[in-house]
Amino acid sequence: MVKKLDDLKKIIYNKKGVFYGRHSTDKQEITWQQKRVEEFIALHGGKRAKDFEYIDKAVSARKTKLKDRGQLNRLLVDAERKCFEFVVISDYDRIARDPKDHLILKKHMQELGVPVFVASTGTQYGSEDFLTQLLFDGLSKFEADQTAQRTKDTIKLLVSNGKWKGGNTPYGYIYDKDTQKLLPDPLTKDKVKEIFNQYERSRGFKTISSFLSKLESDQFKADTDYDKTQSWYPRKIKSIITNPIYSGRVTLNRRKHLKGHTLNPRSDWFEWEAIECIDEPIISVDQWERCWKIYNKRNEENLTSLDTPFYLRNIIKCAHCPNKVIGKNYSTKKYEYYYYVCKNCKYKVSVDQIHLSFNKQWQKQITDQGLKKKTEAKIEEMYEREIYELECGLTQIKEGIDRINNEINDLLDKKQTYAKVSKTNYPYLFGLDLILKEKKGLLAELEVKREKQEGMIGVATRCVIPTPLIEEYLVFDSFTAAEKNDLIKLFVKSCTIYKTGRLDLELLDFSPNA
Repeated sequence: MVKKLDDLKKIIYNKKGVFYGRHSTDKQEITWQQKRVEEFIALHGGKRAKDFEYIDKAVSARKTKLKDRGQLNRLLVDAERKCFEFVVISDYDRIARDPKDHLILKKHMQELGVPVFVASTGTQYGSEDFLTQLLFDGLSKFEADQTAQRTKDTIKLLVSNGKWKGGNTPYGYIYDKDTQKLLPDPLTKDKVKEIFNQYERSRGFKTISSFLSKLESDQFKADTDYDKTQSWYPRKIKSIITNPIYSGRVTLNRRKHLKGHTLNPRSDWFEWEAIECIDEPIISVDQWERCWKIYNKRNEENLTSLDTPFYLRNIIKCAHCPNKVIGKNYSTKKYEYYYYVCKNCKYKVSVDQIHLSFNKQWQKQITDQGLKKKTEAKIEEMYEREIYELECGLTQIKEGIDRINNEINDLLDKKQTYAKVSKTNYPYLFGLDLILKEKKGLLAELEVKREKQEGMIGVATRCVIPTPLIEEYLVFDSFTAAEKNDLIKLFVKSCTIYKTGRLDLELLDFSPNA
């Protein structure tokens, strides 16, 4: 039963109570919650416990688990220590949103013997009858879900119109409140460009983050006024590389819900050109697409970076069994040794010995084969094939768009005809509307795919590798391990080693008709 005013006074009168509050975003205020709670305590003759107040700031009860809500957990610890005699919350949903969380908290507070009161309803939390509790718990979750859905709808509307969706400003940009646009930040945009340039040169997330950390450390030492506020780590580099905002496009559904930095497949993203909020992207669409292609390739091969000397990793195979050899290091107190190891055949060969043999054969074979001319021809052939495959895919998408457009027109004709014949059979008309809505949704998805496909064709069409770069690629002494690994995979057909340390290298045939 819900306790009456006199019953509450008997429990609260002349006793020490505390306030627990929570808000979901930094923009929300806690003041009105505090005021309502203070009025409730005064009305019932209670007293505020000095030096005790519990406020979870910018914490979503819908997204954050109970164990991760710092102030709520502090309250539970202090309740066990008997630091106060009762707790007051402003509203039912301030303490929890999920019905399961409500049940856990009610049971825990009852075991501690500390009553909790809801100021807005003037009731004791947990004293309601079973049906009332179910109603309150269900409404609390329903309101949270509705708020989340309204927020999603608002964000989707903003993004689909090319506007900034709000939230944290991406690194490299500054937000102009007057124009509501994202502008390149003069202090950080060059670092973003450097990140993409290095990633295109096959640097890994860890290598790039280490480079930027050292760069900022050197700048800080040289200039004590230098503002070193950015911490660099591989996850930060990944979030920049995989975000199309730097090429002037806004997205939705890029990351998996409640999964941190884990990305959804790109086919599940919603992408729009940020025509209303970005006039000057930091990098081009072409460069971003090239980096995205590298990222996907590494993901497929489970190869993020090579920060070790084993640049033949995932390439070199054992001549005595079908297994690839692995790179392994052995260390003593003074020295560290690197070997290529075949676990199946139980032998190891020094990295230095294998790399020396590989480099000699590599230089000999590319000179003998005149690889530069063949490479130019092969690259041109590869791009022509890629463009052809992309154009075939685009044709299929356009055919799908035409088919759905025809289906929508047929449904509209049926609806118009039926509305004239019968003005009473609303269920049928309602059913047609539902089908139309579904078809229009499919059409919108296909239009997004069409734009993506056309963009990829544009990238492939304009992508030309200059001859000096090809020549540089064929003599890669100054390359990092990651760059060497990526390059070798393009040209090497097979690379095998023997227990004796002998290495056999065979390059792909790059003749135009091969």
